[in-house]
Order: sequence, then structure tokens, then C-alpha cells
Amino acid sequence: MKSFTRIGWVDMARGLCMTTIIWYHTESYYIDTHHVLPYQYVVVNVLCAFFFLSGMFVNKYANSSLYTHIKHIVKTLVVPYFVYALLTTLPKAFIHGNLISLNHLIYQVVAGKMSWFITALALAQVVFSVFLHVFKQRKILIGLACFSSFLLYTLIPFQPYNWWNINQAFMLLPFLYMGYVYKSKPIALNLKKFGSFISCFLLF
Repeated sequence: MKSFTRIGWVDMARGLCMTTIIWYHTESYYIDTHHVLPYQYVVVNVLCAFFFLSGMFVNKYANSSLYTHIKHIVKTLVVPYFVYALLTTLPKAFIHGNLISLNHLIYQVVAGKMSWFITALALAQVVFSVFLHVFKQRKILIGLACFSSFLLYTLIPFQPYNWWNINQAFMLLPFLYMGYVYKSKPIALNLKKFGSFISCFLLF
């Protein structure tokens, strides 16, 4: 596994994304009538940016076993999700006057509903890790698999219960892939072509 080196602009981008999400949710709780940051214009792009930035660090586990990579995902995303969900589910339900049945609360936690972004990111990383190892780091094949997953999300109405937010995970897989491709060869990458590619994808 490659040693980890912090990248200044990535840390700054993550901070800006986090600030945007906190700002939007703060407005939702305290204003709820008018948002300075419209969801469809800002927050959606921030979530895509988060997936792109996450994809940049997949290379750390490219030469590790699939088990090691998934173990890392469980340790850094799945376990924190359950800790957060178990600690906040009952207090949030009480504060918002939403005292529903205990069985329903347990279902919400187990199904990954308490923080859709974390569970979608965890699931997307697991799927991407499988692609990475099955296709032996062949970027074209991995890209085809990711965009095929996106097409499944857009064309086939599946997973109505959306366990662990599989719909969002499949929708955002291409952004994870873009981050992976960018980080693997940041100097050799033709930024003009890559930018055109992203623009076409977003327009689609």
C-alpha cells in the first residue's frame, strides 16, 4: 500500500464542500423558506465533487487485495456510520417529535437511511473496488463498468427500497472513476479532453 501524503488543494476542496453542506442543512433547519444555496445548483455539485475527491485515493489500495480494500472501507465508512446512527437516531427523533416505533428506527439504521451520503459512498467504493480488482486496473474496462452502472440507474427503475442508497451509489460511480483516472496520471492527463468529457457527461 502506498504511503499517504496530504495534498493542500484537496484538503481545501473538502473543507469548502463540507462548509457548503453544513450551510445548506443549517438553512433547512432554521429558515426553510428561502435558500441562499439552491440545492439543485450547489449541493448536487458538491456531492459529485466529494465522490471525485474520494476516487483520487483509490490508488492507495490498487495493489492490495480486495479483502484489504473492503476492510479499509468498513473501518473508515461503515463502522463510523453505525456509531453515528446509533448515537443520534433516538435523540433526533425525540427533538423533532418523531417518536416512531423502535423497529422502524432499527430498520432506518440497518438500511443505511440515517446518512444517505456515507452509505452511498461506502457502497460505491465497494463496487468500484470490485471493478478495480476484477478488471485488474484496466481503466477503460473499469470506466465502462462504472458508466454502465450509471445507465442502469437512469434507465431501469430498480431497488424501490433503496437499501444502502444503491441508486445514488450507482448514479455517482462515474465521478469516483473520474477522480481515480485523474490521480493515476495527473500530469499525462489531457485536461482539455477530460474537461470536455465531464461536460458532456453532465449535460447528459
